[in-house]
Amino acid sequence: MKYDELKNEAEKLWEGTNVVFYPYVGSLYKDAKVKILVLGESHYSKDPDKIEERNKNNTLTIETIIDDYGKVYGTTNNESFWEFPKGARFKVYSYINNYRKTANLITGVDNHNCDYTWEQFAFYNYFQENMGDTAINQSSFKKDPQGFINRARLALYDVLDKLSPDIVIIWGMGDLTKKWLPKDGRVSNVIPETSCFKYEKYPNTIFFPTYHPRTNNMPLSVPEWAILKENFPEIDEIAKRHHPAYEMILSIKEKTTPKLMGFKQIYSECSLQSILYPCINGKCVSNPEENLITELKFNEDLSSSICSKNGLELENVEELKFVAGTSEEILVNNYLEQAQKMLECRNQSGKP
Repeated sequence: MKYDELKNEAEKLWEGTNVVFYPYVGSLYKDAKVKILVLGESHYSKDPDKIEERNKNNTLTIETIIDDYGKVYGTTNNESFWEFPKGARFKVYSYINNYRKTANLITGVDNHNCDYTWEQFAFYNYFQENMGDTAINQSSFKKDPQGFINRARLALYDVLDKLSPDIVIIWGMGDLTKKWLPKDGRVSNVIPETSCFKYEKYPNTIFFPTYHPRTNNMPLSVPEWAILKENFPEIDEIAKRHHPAYEMILSIKEKTTPKLMGFKQIYSECSLQSILYPCINGKCVSNPEENLITELKFNEDLSSSICSKNGLELENVEELKFVAGTSEEILVNNYLEQAQKMLECRNQSGKP
């Protein structure tokens, strides 16, 4: 689902509620057999002059998923990772990896196979104002902590009412779970041998606290998640739902992986990127500004495109466009043709 569609739907859904930062809701969430809401903590801004501006941006959370995660891995918005500003892909990788780790936990499958599952999830940040400059300083929050908490709790109830999740995965077993989420009406020990709890007001929603994915402790939550899954066997079906192009991507990758110095391939469920590093004085060095890239990209209807990139400028984006049902043989041949052009470009110049 495109960003504009998400934004328009969100405006209608959250009008008149206490929600400031609209949740991201995947296009398949409504029909998912198990509705999973991932609950983050807050947004931050290292630029204090922009905090108030960001507080007025209702789609900030949606943009985080689509821009930081979707564009990097070519999932939610069907756009290429190189549409970022200069070098941004490498700057945001550690942060957006939080989403991949969460998908790993839910599905039990590896990174390359889990991106598309976010179309079935929803994501929401608890606090409805930027916490401040960093997670440690929390400069804005410290000025009015109880006000932040009260407003966040009211908004959370609206989100639960509207989205009716079966499971809420909480990013953080510390303050978010123990201090900031509502304590009134909380029912503990709803699933033995886990930290799961419910609220009397929402008897059909289980809250599952986990270690924040930015830490290395998230795997410690796996045993408890396995226990939770026993109550929701439908979760296994989530892991089996891939992007429609997934099998074709794997097949094409297998057929187009040469043994070549300075060559690397990165793939997601709907895209395959071949990267050729510049060769200088007989050595290959990765440089985001000079890497040569060819990408094959599929949309959900299996329409596809192949484009090349030299440095940060897109080249020939419209040169190779395909409609749904294009044979794999044609795609492989055109993809290899673009990769050959990359190699020739490098060999002729010594560097891109």
